[in-house]
Amino acid sequence: MPKSTNKSTPGPPPPSNTAPEQPGNEQPTVAQQPAPAQASTKASASASSSAPPAHAHPAFPSIPAPPPNKLPTTETDIISLLTLPPHQILSTTIPLLAKVADGKPFEGANLKPIERKKMGENILTLYSEGDNLYGIDDEVLKNAAGALVFILSARMDLCKKEPIVYNDRLFEFSITVCALAEPAELRAAPSRVDFFAWELLRLAQRLDRVNEALSALAILVEKLAYRNTFSATFGALLEACLLTRKYDHAPYVLDQIFLDVTTCAPKYLDFLTYYHHAGTVAVALGDLKLAKRHFVMAVTLPTHNASAIQIACAKRAVLCELITTGKKLSLPKYTPVAVSRVLDKSMVPYNELAKEYDGRNWKTARRAAAHPDFEKDCNRGLADLALDNIYRHMILRRRSTYSRLTVEQLVDRMRVSGEAPDVEEVMYTLDAMVRSGEIEATLTPSPSNPESNAEAIINFSTASKTWITSESLEELHRANQLSVLFEKELVKGGQALGTSKEYLQKAAQSSDLSGKKGTNKGAEFDQLMDAEDSEDPRASSGGRQKRSGVRGVGGNLGDMGF
Repeated sequence: MPKSTNKSTPGPPPPSNTAPEQPGNEQPTVAQQPAPAQASTKASASASSSAPPAHAHPAFPSIPAPPPNKLPTTETDIISLLTLPPHQILSTTIPLLAKVADGKPFEGANLKPIERKKMGENILTLYSEGDNLYGIDDEVLKNAAGALVFILSARMDLCKKEPIVYNDRLFEFSITVCALAEPAELRAAPSRVDFFAWELLRLAQRLDRVNEALSALAILVEKLAYRNTFSATFGALLEACLLTRKYDHAPYVLDQIFLDVTTCAPKYLDFLTYYHHAGTVAVALGDLKLAKRHFVMAVTLPTHNASAIQIACAKRAVLCELITTGKKLSLPKYTPVAVSRVLDKSMVPYNELAKEYDGRNWKTARRAAAHPDFEKDCNRGLADLALDNIYRHMILRRRSTYSRLTVEQLVDRMRVSGEAPDVEEVMYTLDAMVRSGEIEATLTPSPSNPESNAEAIINFSTASKTWITSESLEELHRANQLSVLFEKELVKGGQALGTSKEYLQKAAQSSDLSGKKGTNKGAEFDQLMDAEDSEDPRASSGGRQKRSGVRGVGGNLGDMGF
């Protein structure tokens, strides 16, 4: 063995490296020293205060050595990672597989980043294992689901043209993983689970088994249990709902307020796709107000280049606004300028319809709704629904003018270009509006002719909001939850500003209105902030922290994403 040096080495050092002997205070040899667990306080106190410690505390033999963190570069390495105990799957296997997916093992090679990632994905497929991968025991599968998500998504992504891999066996095993996975395993790889969800849906479309994929995606969403956290899996679930026209699982992902948009590392296209699908599903469910809200969210997402999805959402938002309020849509002021410019050129028929509809020019509005662009954009149903609601908006307008009139008088005041609606049609519209709670009105038979619907008397009353119904209480509950969430966010924002040196520096300078230069105040402020930084290591170092935000989409308009 090499001779000992002054460098510290693990374990007890040789006698030559022990403290020098002092007269009357001889040190025992290593063999004579008592075990660390049996050493008394008196023995330790007898040592000279100037003598350094003989050696570091020995390692605890009961604690196993940590698993190697070497990046896997072969399929054999990945298979060995899958066999680790459950707690090491979470702490070791999943982080290492995430690095493999990013191409980290091949950073030294002269390759482009996309090529390194592709090499990492190729290893993750475990192609040489074939169908043997699907023979994993259910108990092992349950604890290794987070790692298997990497393997299965890589197979579904890279093996689309290989029927021996991209087949029903892969689909069925993926469904089993969704059913048996532990929630903690899935939440350990949030972005990869999103990728897995979309690839599973694409495989289901190829195999014509979207109904089964819908159930599996619903299980994924339930196990992830994200609340106020955005996940691209939501968009996959909504697309499965649209493909199957089954919307039982949609309400959970529709009624969310996203405060965390970074945990799952979503892409800009994920946001656009989610809000487009959410608005479309809300239309299918008949909640046009919610649909308009989601469509407007997609339109107002920050970007430097308008997306085709944003244009499609803007068109449908215009129609939803006409149906619900009868007015032209007014987009928020924070709508990106690039989007506003494109909308002016791409929505001429929609803007024309909204203009005539808002101006109560019903004949011209009907002519504008016949434009072929509505059919081309798959919005013919919404355009026809807007025309069907003309009589409803007429009744709402007459209600604000008249408190009492006969059905015949109401029909006469609802003429469009000399054409009046049928009495039965007006009666049906009135009944639907009363049942929905949109208006409060009573219909009294005429004393002179009780059997005549045309002579029946309509009494409009001012609708008073009541909070005793279940719908109203639910509305109050949601509003209360929203206010609590916003209050928490405001508190967090205030705390962040309070610890931002740059913000407080500008605030202090802007408050100096006495005409002085304020250099002394700035120096005092710097000293104050330096003192605060020294007390709290978590405080800002003075630079503005970068926030991960959504990035712009491509300049072309072909990024539909669905």
